[in-house]
Order: sequence, then structure tokens, then C-alpha cells
Amino acid sequence: MGNHGKGDWWNHRNNQRIGVAVADSPAGPWQRFDKPVLDVSKNSWDCIMTSNPACCKTPDGRFMLVYKAVSDKEPGPFYGPVLLGVAFADSPLGPFTIDQCDCK
Repeated sequence: MGNHGKGDWWNHRNNQRIGVAVADSPAGPWQRFDKPVLDVSKNSWDCIMTSNPACCKTPDGRFMLVYKAVSDKEPGPFYGPVLLGVAFADSPLGPFTIDQCDCK
């Protein structure tokens, strides 16, 4: 998890994204990817922020990512309710695809 926000707490919170970094050892060196592995979705229920990822391998060999997100259902800086989403990928490095729903 990381963010590209500046200023107050709300700005940092509303600019959170889910990224990935890999290494052969916990001591590093780490390779950090420049783009989020799961970004926000335009005009959707997770359009403000994505954070708090939990990833696991499913019985069919894919990877499932459960994450926290916020919509723009209400005015900023609070925006909408905090929701949970699920995305899937063939690799823990992504790309993850989200099952979209109309939650607005």
C-alpha cells in the first residue's frame, strides 16, 4: 500500500493505491513496480481509493485479492462508504481484474 497524496490526512487516505514489490529475500533488494497492481476504477464504486490488500491463491491456481475501497457517493473529503472488493489475477503481480457491480 502506498499513496501519492500531499497535505492533510484525508488527502493521503483518498490517494491510497495497492502496489507490489518483490525480492528473493525479506532483506532485499526489492524490485518496486512503478504502477499500482490495483488502481482505482473510473466512475465506479472504488473510484476514490484502494487499500488494505489481502491476497491468496485459490484452488484453481488464480490469485484472489480482497481490498478496501471508497466510492464518491457522498461529498469529499469523506466521500462514500468504505466497501470491500474482490479482484482476480493469474499471478500475484497482476494484472487484477475486478468484478464490477452497480453499488451507487
